[in-house]
This record gives sequence, C-alpha cells and structure tokens, in this order.
Amino acid sequence: QDAQKSTLMDMEIADYERLVKELNQKITDKDSRIDDLEHETGIQKQKQETLQEEIKVLQSTMQQDEERNAKIKQLLVKTKKELADSKQAENDHLMLQASLKGELEASQQQVEAYKARNFTFLLIQVAVLTSEKHKVQEQLRTSSEQHQRTMSACQQKIATLQEECRAAQAEQASVTSEFESYKVRVHNVLKQQKNKSASRTESEGAKQER
Repeated sequence: QDAQKSTLMDMEIADYERLVKELNQKITDKDSRIDDLEHETGIQKQKQETLQEEIKVLQSTMQQDEERNAKIKQLLVKTKKELADSKQAENDHLMLQASLKGELEASQQQVEAYKARNFTFLLIQVAVLTSEKHKVQEQLRTSSEQHQRTMSACQQKIATLQEECRAAQAEQASVTSEFESYKVRVHNVLKQQKNKSASRTESEGAKQER
C-alpha cells in the first residue's frame, strides 16, 4: 500500500512538472510574440514618421510654389502697367507729331504768303524752316524707333512671364496631385495598420481564452 501511494505521488509530481514546463513554454512563447509585436510596432511608427516628413516637405513645396506664382502675377501686373504707360506715351508722341506737323504746315503757309513780297528773305526763311523740318523729322524718326523697341521688349517680357506663370501653375498642379496621392496612401497604410492591430488583438484574446 505504501508503494502504491508512492507511485501515485510520483505520477502526480510528474504531471505537475509537465504542467509547469508547458506553462513556462507558453509564457516564453507569449514573451517572444510580445517582442515581435513591439518590434513591428516600432517599424510601423518609423514608417508613419517618414510619411509625415514627406507630407511636410510636399506642403512646404506647395507653399513655395504659391508664393512664386504670386510674385509672377505681381510682376505680370507691373509689366502690363508698363505696357499701358508705353501705349499712353505712344499716343502722346502721335499728338506731338500731329502738333509739329500742324506747325510745319502753318509755317509753310506763311512761307507761301510772304514769298510774293520778299523772295530773297523768304528763300532764307525757307532754308531755315527746311532745316528745322529735317531736324523735327529726324527727332520723330528716332523717337518712333525707340518707342517700337520699347514696345517689342515689353511684349516679349509679357510672353515670357505668361509662359513662366503657366509652367508654375502646371508644377503646382502636379505637386498638389502628388500630395493628394500621398494623403490617400498614408490613409490606407494607417487603416491597414489599424485593421492588422485589431485583428492581432482579437487573435491574442482568443488564444488567451483557450
């Protein structure tokens, strides 16, 4: 009977040791799983931080593009004003030209009126007026050429600024599209992480209940 009791005790001790061993193994497996989850969580956090940095860079690029577009628009407005001023100067030039032509015609009429009374004197006056006429015509020609050069330069400048403005708008649209794409990708990544975390939590809870 004592031998039978001893055998039963040995069996119970063996069962207890096996149970303790199994529990220790489960604890070890749990600790290893926790370490894996913590490592994966750190990787996901690092990915989130990287995505946030990329978003900040894109936002900064968009702001710089908007500021550059604003400057180009201001410069375009300024150039248009310069062109308007140049056109006004052209109108003033034409008015001055008309005035000078009127004065010249009046002088020529005076020459015709005085020609009959003093031919020699009038010849001198005609020579003087002709010389003045040539000077005025030369001034008008020089002024007209200078005005044409100014108009051409202004128009070229406007065309260049308009092209730069279109290029900047296209670049801004591209950056905006890229930014929206990044937002969607970040949202999907965060959503996948959230679903994966919830799935793991449910799985761990189910294992603990078993």
